[in-house]
Amino acid sequence: GVSYNMTDDQANAVSMGDYNKADELELEKIQGTVVDNASADTFSQSALDIAQNRLRGHNIFPQVAVAMAALESGWGNHVKGNNYFGIKGEGQTFTTHEVIDGDRVKIQDEFKVYGGFSDAVDGLSTFLNANPRYAAALSAGSPEEQVQAIADAGYATDPEYAQKLLSILKRIERTTK
Repeated sequence: GVSYNMTDDQANAVSMGDYNKADELELEKIQGTVVDNASADTFSQSALDIAQNRLRGHNIFPQVAVAMAALESGWGNHVKGNNYFGIKGEGQTFTTHEVIDGDRVKIQDEFKVYGGFSDAVDGLSTFLNANPRYAAALSAGSPEEQVQAIADAGYATDPEYAQKLLSILKRIERTTK
């Protein structure tokens, strides 16, 4: 017999009777638009390959997008609804942590749902480009400047957000081609 390895998302789609979604996910896998979260390094390389393709001409450094995804999703291991960037909006509700008045608090919030990593990258681009507060980030001359500008514009409530992203950015730049 033929053995077929489905991703969890594909198996879930098939169990729901959504064969079109299962086929879309298989196509993403074949086209190399699925991130490999086996390790931080494989996540970085596979995500960077996708981000470089998706972000051409969008004023976002691909390695910055990958650093954001790594931080927001634990290197791709803690992703709900393919929302690798923690973008808020309608779609799903779950518990998250925010820093409010200097205190880290647990809250319920709504987050967008995406079809896969490529779709999430497109969503990040749409979000940053549609919000005037990110204009300085989109005109940054280096990945490091972009990280700082995104943090300064209030992308995350964590006061350590820029430092964490810069640390991840250094690792990505050391371990990818």
